[in-house]
Amino acid sequence: MPINDTTEFYVGNDLINTASQEYKDITISKKMAYTEGGEFFYEGNEHDSDYVGYYNYTGGRFYRTKYKQEDELKVKENINTDILNSTKFSDRTIFTVLNPSYDLDDLLFKPNELINKNSINFKLNLLYENFKDLFIFANVSNPLIPTHFNKYAVLSADATDTINWNWLETDVRFISGGLDPSLIKLSAYNDGFTDANGTKILTINSKKNKDEYSLFAATSAFIYVYQLDRNDTFFDFVLSATALGFDQQLSLRNVTSIAADKENDIFYINDRNLKQVFKTDVKTIVNKDRTGVRTIKLLDTIGGEGTEDTNFNGNSYVEYGNKNIFVFDEVDKSIKKFSEDFVFKIKYANKRLFTKNKFISMTYNKTFDLLYVVTDTFLVLVLNGNNFNEVDQYTFGKNPFDFSIPLISFFEKPRKIVFSENNSNIYYLQTSKNVYKYFVNTQNQSIERFTIDINFDSVDMWNTVFTKFSAFEVAWDRLPDFDKFTIASNGLEIIGSDTSKDDKLLMWANTRVFSFTEDNNFLSLLNTQNPNFYKKSEIFIKDEYFNNITFNITIFRHLFNLNLFASNLNKKLLAEFDTVETDGYLRFKEFLELVHDDKETLDLNNQKQFFVGVNETLNGNTLNRVISNLFDYQNRLIEAVKTKRIGERIPLLKTVIIDK
Repeated sequence: MPINDTTEFYVGNDLINTASQEYKDITISKKMAYTEGGEFFYEGNEHDSDYVGYYNYTGGRFYRTKYKQEDELKVKENINTDILNSTKFSDRTIFTVLNPSYDLDDLLFKPNELINKNSINFKLNLLYENFKDLFIFANVSNPLIPTHFNKYAVLSADATDTINWNWLETDVRFISGGLDPSLIKLSAYNDGFTDANGTKILTINSKKNKDEYSLFAATSAFIYVYQLDRNDTFFDFVLSATALGFDQQLSLRNVTSIAADKENDIFYINDRNLKQVFKTDVKTIVNKDRTGVRTIKLLDTIGGEGTEDTNFNGNSYVEYGNKNIFVFDEVDKSIKKFSEDFVFKIKYANKRLFTKNKFISMTYNKTFDLLYVVTDTFLVLVLNGNNFNEVDQYTFGKNPFDFSIPLISFFEKPRKIVFSENNSNIYYLQTSKNVYKYFVNTQNQSIERFTIDINFDSVDMWNTVFTKFSAFEVAWDRLPDFDKFTIASNGLEIIGSDTSKDDKLLMWANTRVFSFTEDNNFLSLLNTQNPNFYKKSEIFIKDEYFNNITFNITIFRHLFNLNLFASNLNKKLLAEFDTVETDGYLRFKEFLELVHDDKETLDLNNQKQFFVGVNETLNGNTLNRVISNLFDYQNRLIEAVKTKRIGERIPLLKTVIIDK
């Protein structure tokens, strides 16, 4: 059966991108990603060389590194850089429906419209823009996530009762029963770790060793620090702290949030009971001071109960971004912004919103200077990080959070948004049960959720024995102990790097610590990811004086690009509405290989209709015939690459008759 035969489907309004125009304008203005070559030249050497590494795009120019605009890159002309140097993104998911930038009416010549080189090139440019849309649509963000489940860490004790963390390979399973007394519960390490909702983690990279980083884990009254590496070979304890200041006179009482200026090794601690935020220096820890001293050095303090701008009455969350500190006060229902020196700048108050939607967390986006606030209703408030103007609000649709397990909604709660460190258009939503991946520009269209190839024991015990087993795919939310497995409240961290092309993710849960890698790559539906298409500069009429032959040459190049695309097309996406278990949740199922019958509609039986005859007049009707045929051919290609959906998501008002 040809796989172009799709069933009818329904996608609810909760999956439609309703981003505000201001939000769209901001999130298309800049880009940051990693290039593996073929897109830029760098003039830093004696001769231009193919650039491999991070780049950022702003103001129509490309620069080396993630954020600095110092070393400009020269662009290699091809369809990929045409897309990068535009407001378009590779942002296709199984939900995406391709609507080309220009419809047929935009392309056709109108009666009495002047026909010359400029007007024809204008139409050819619109055709090329539509071709770019088609090419983008043939590149899909990999729905099989995470890319790699590297290892996971557990606790054990040696003969001297010293407690250590151990990294385990993913083909090592925990078998419950407590048969090995050397393996202990996490609660034996610290009682605070038994409550994942009260655990927060944060990482800071070492400036001396690019492969090492420090992990800060906080409970209500403890700060733990560990030294780890990107390859997951060690997990060393460094120190624990229950107090700050000279002679440790300032005891921590209720640490509800931590944040950091990672470039300068400055660590912020929010204590709800003390109604204070502490600024500390952790350079000796992160960079392993040669004196051997490892300390959390108190630098400054702000807060105290009161009504002044620098007072707090219920400070529950702290975030750092762009040399500013943001503090949420749950009593005042407000967010205050301070400088690095704790000088008050501005305040955002919204009692109505934060009463109806309980504040959970906030995350600063460095690329776009935006502050994302997550609430318990899965509503996200987006604020301008500079002036606190409201940019947008959106809600994560019900679609990603439907599960087969009864009452799962009572267990899964939103926790935190985390932005990718290797692609400015990627972010993750961490809940209490899972991790979901999204595009920044489309806000809430899910790419997919994490699935891991391992089965964990169905007990709430930490202690186990090790045994090898054959890994098989199982989603966390389908585990028998789903109600016991919980990710920490701020349990997801990305360990950024200026050289590694992947996102390194660390996740702290109530039973173990996980290490993942996400490459954020796109899978092409074509045989060749970058076919040798004609460049944009090669598809236009060059001379003021042209004839049928020179016009046909430009049309041939457009047609060649479409034909090359068609000949390379070899697969499509298959998604399925699981109406049996999840009441219509659309999920990626697999990639389907195209067969001959699937591409029959792409055959061109009469290619003469795509060109102008030698003796034909170059008038509007003749040109419109050629343009219409090109447009129709592209529409057939769109049909060939669209997602095949199996089943149907039943609309709320649709009557369903069950045949007994």
